[in-house]
Amino acid sequence: MAPIIVSRTPALLLLAVLAGPSTLTSAHLRAPRNSKLPVEAWLSTPELIEHWGYPAETHTVQTDDGFLIDVHRIPGPKLGDKPGVGSRRTPVLIAHGYSASSECMVLRPHDNLAFMLADAGFDVWLGNTRGNFYGKRHLTLSPQDKEFWDFGWHENGLLDMSATIDLILRETGEPSVVFVGHSMGCSSLFALLSDRPEYNAKVRAGFLLAPAVYFTNLQGVFLQIRRTPLLRVVHRSWLRLNMENPITRAPYPRLCLPPNSLVMNPSCMKLFTEAQGPFYNMANNTYMPILMRHWPAGSSVGQTTHFLQLIIQGDGFRKYDYGPEMNSVRYGSNRPPEYNLTNVNSPMFLFYSATDYQANGKDVKRLASDIPGTAGLIKTPTKIFNHLDIMYEEAAAKLIYKRLIKQMTKYRSIY
Repeated sequence: MAPIIVSRTPALLLLAVLAGPSTLTSAHLRAPRNSKLPVEAWLSTPELIEHWGYPAETHTVQTDDGFLIDVHRIPGPKLGDKPGVGSRRTPVLIAHGYSASSECMVLRPHDNLAFMLADAGFDVWLGNTRGNFYGKRHLTLSPQDKEFWDFGWHENGLLDMSATIDLILRETGEPSVVFVGHSMGCSSLFALLSDRPEYNAKVRAGFLLAPAVYFTNLQGVFLQIRRTPLLRVVHRSWLRLNMENPITRAPYPRLCLPPNSLVMNPSCMKLFTEAQGPFYNMANNTYMPILMRHWPAGSSVGQTTHFLQLIIQGDGFRKYDYGPEMNSVRYGSNRPPEYNLTNVNSPMFLFYSATDYQANGKDVKRLASDIPGTAGLIKTPTKIFNHLDIMYEEAAAKLIYKRLIKQMTKYRSIY
């Protein structure tokens, strides 16, 4: 058993409604009787790591505002393998995307970024955020309290991510971490480094997969959202509703996957294609049937609404819009200010794909030009690769991860 160490979208909305209500979470889900599905469909993060033969640890971080969030660690290579690069390892923090969790990062043993990094001699830490399976504890609040859900990805960065980085530095004695983020994980990092620039010294380099920052050049369902008059009117009225996003509290196997099936429902895949872009392997996708039994892992209305605001406005990377009156109180102006991306001076490598409907190549290139720390801008060398493929597709190991790890070795600690 892994040791526990305590330390200080219309298409998707339709998918959720059809899936029906549920209060189960993947971290506690168990295979139904006589299940023919592979065991990885039902395991928690520590169970998954150990199932694939790697050492696992669970650490608990306490944020400044009282949340208790589990962070999972792969401290070494596959059990039985030689350590490889000394006894001390450079820490790498991997931050998940929207409504995901650390489970999503360890769903297969091969061609998987987390395990590839562990085998390459890195100390791998898998982050989580308040509101997902591993972030539903608080010193004084309960998930049944509306105040528990009063957050967005801004708080995930300034409070959750900063506390996680500090935990890793305390545990390892290292002065800084290497960061890997997918989608929302990148949004939260830029919020942190923009508003608390002292954390640039704690991030020695960042490797950003499909960074969700600018949304000027959208495609698919998110472009339809921008063009929907009703959403343009109501998105501010949602504001921070201080509540759990009820459509992301449990995975979606019932709609997307028949019982005991590893074949995605074509209608479900179509919905995801409209949101994420064309899949690299649409006909024989191997990761979605397992991923859908772990995702979504939970989110707040605030996370969702903040993204919708950026999508609808499409004019920059701005802070949360509370409406003119409250904006004046919080920010001193009627409109929310843009994050100061000129504060981001840690070396950053940005990875993007041609058919990503959310992190469009033009928007990623604009981001690269706006941050002083840009050290590399890398396009996936294939014509079709979407917003999920870049994190979960097996082919990403050859197309992206090997190059990423080669660059990352330049930032390895020297002992």
